[in-house]
Amino acid sequence: MVQHTFKGACFTVTHCNGALSTLADAILSVTPSKKQKTMVVNLRLQIERLASGKRTPDLSVRKEGILPSYNGKPKKNFWAIKKIPIRGYYWESERVSMTYFMSHYIYKDFDDLSDSDTQKVCNNWERIERGLDDC
Repeated sequence: MVQHTFKGACFTVTHCNGALSTLADAILSVTPSKKQKTMVVNLRLQIERLASGKRTPDLSVRKEGILPSYNGKPKKNFWAIKKIPIRGYYWESERVSMTYFMSHYIYKDFDDLSDSDTQKVCNNWERIERGLDDC
């Protein structure tokens, strides 16, 4: 599967509490089932690229929504790693230097960002960036 924390040459990518279980649930929705292993490998490679600071193709990463403001600074966006039909939502931390936090994964067969996904990312962001939890 995918590691809880991956340290690359430039960044660390850490999964929030429950993120890996959402990945397992999303992967189970991929059909035919023989594609599931390939999907996990491709997502892991995208996470490794993110951690290494390498550029990713525009088709693989997408700006998704807006996060709350951190200590009066302008609001930033959260992003998604895409490997159709799976998306993994993440943000670059302002509190933990050189770290991306993966909020959760979903099986997504539609284009629009759902309010529940935005809320889940913002809840994880609040917990981590406000110092209530480390992941």
